Order: sequence, then C-alpha cells, then structure tokens
Amino acid sequence: MTAKAAGICLIVLSSFGLGLIKSVELQKRYRLLKEWEKIVLLLEQEISCHIPLPEAYHRVGDRVCDPFKPFLESLSKQLDAHGGKSFREIFTQEGKRCLAGGCLTGEDLRQICALGDLVGFADRKTQKNLLDRYRKEQEIRLAQLGEQLPAKQKLYRSLGILGGAFLGILLL
Repeated sequence: MTAKAAGICLIVLSSFGLGLIKSVELQKRYRLLKEWEKIVLLLEQEISCHIPLPEAYHRVGDRVCDPFKPFLESLSKQLDAHGGKSFREIFTQEGKRCLAGGCLTGEDLRQICALGDLVGFADRKTQKNLLDRYRKEQEIRLAQLGEQLPAKQKLYRSLGILGGAFLGILLL
C-alpha cells in the first residue's frame, strides 16, 4: 500500500513539474521574442547608417545573446560567402538551422524568417520603412503575448496539478 501511495505522489509531483516546465518555457519564449524585437531595432539603426548587410548582422550579433548571436554571426558569414543563393533563402536556411528546437514555436520561426523577405533591397529607405512596419507588427504580437502570458502560465500550472490529481485518483 505504501508503494502505491508513493507512486501516486510521484505521479502528482511529476505532473505538476511538467506544468511548471511548460510555464517556464512560455516565459522564455516571451523573453526571446523581446530580444528579437531589440535585434530588429538595432538592425534598422545599422541600415539607416548605411552599413552593408553582412557587417550590420555581425555588429548586431555582437550585442545580443544566444540563440540569436550564433544565428546572426552565421548569417553574416553566409552573406559574405553568398554562393549564388538569394538573401531570403540564406536567411530562412540559417534561421531554421540555428533557431529551431528551442522555445520558439513554428509561427515564431515563420515570423522571424519573414524578415528575410523585407531586407536585402538596394534602396535603404525602402528597407528602413519595411523594417519599421515589421517592428510595429512584432510589437503588437508581443504585446498580445504579454497580456496572455500570466493567464497561460497559470493554466499550465493548474493543468499540471489537476492532471496529476486526476491520475492519482484514477489509480486509487
């Protein structure tokens, strides 16, 4: 009987732990998207100073943390090498290679890779205007996520506890 009670307690605790992990991952995702917002702003400033794109990505990469730092550095190297690929292809390829597998969702990765469609034009004014519009869209998206964050975190924790309690009762 004590082994059964211990097993039920472990199930409840592990379920609660899963809820906490999901809650922390959501918070980390929010922080990463805030960092991406900063990157877009820094990139917009670099482009307005007439810095070439490979150098702009390298300079911005020096000011940010993982996982964006390796992404931007790799992107800068790939742009220098070029290899006949379009900017969009390079950006998408490096984005999926460097950023996949973390806390970012598929939609987040699509939004990040969408920046590759906006940058790379010869006209700096067009690039700056497109980046400004992109940044504003990201701000709106991030504000919505920020509003939903506390409720979703509470939901994940509650579901973890309730799921564990349900399993515990089911095993009694």
